[in-house]
Amino acid sequence: DDQTLFENQIISENPLNADVLLEIFSFICDVKLILNCRLVCKEWNFIILNSSSLWDKYEIHILDLKKEPKKFKHSFTKIKFHVTKDNNLKYIKHFINLQQLNLNWCYKITDNGLKYLKNLTNLHQLILDNCKNITDNGLQNLIKLTKLKHLSLNACNISDNGLKYIMNLTNLKHL
Repeated sequence: DDQTLFENQIISENPLNADVLLEIFSFICDVKLILNCRLVCKEWNFIILNSSSLWDKYEIHILDLKKEPKKFKHSFTKIKFHVTKDNNLKYIKHFINLQQLNLNWCYKITDNGLKYLKNLTNLHQLILDNCKNITDNGLQNLIKLTKLKHLSLNACNISDNGLKYIMNLTNLKHL
C-alpha cells in the first residue's frame, strides 16, 4: 500500500527531521495554523496528524462531532464540546485517543447520554460540571473508565448513592 510505504519512509529515513518539525510545531499556539501547516506537504501532514504529543497541549472546541473529519478523530486528545442533546454524543466513540473531555454546562445531557462515554477507556479527565440532568444512575456508564484521574460533577444531581458506581475507579485522584 502506497500510504504505508510513505509512512515507513518518513519514519525510517527522516527521524531527526520529524523530531525537529514536531519541536517547531509545538511552538505554534494557534490550532488553525497547525492545521493549515498540514497542507504544505505529505510529510508535514503525516507528522501533524500522527503526533499525540503535539495535540496534548490543545483543548479543541468542537461544535459538531459528526462533521469532524475522520483523519482528526484519532489525533485529538482534549475536547470541549457543547452538547445540545444526548444523541449528539454518539459520535464521541470515534475519538479513541481522547484523554480529556469537557462537557461543562451541557445541561441537556442526561443519564442516557453518558452511555456514549463508556468506551472512552483512555479518558483521564471528565468534566460534567453544571450538567443538571445527570443523576446517580448515569454514573454507572463510567465504570469502564478505569484510567480516569479527574472527575468533576459540580452542580450535577449526584448523591452518595451514585458514588457506588465510581468507587472502583482506583486511579481517581480528584473528585
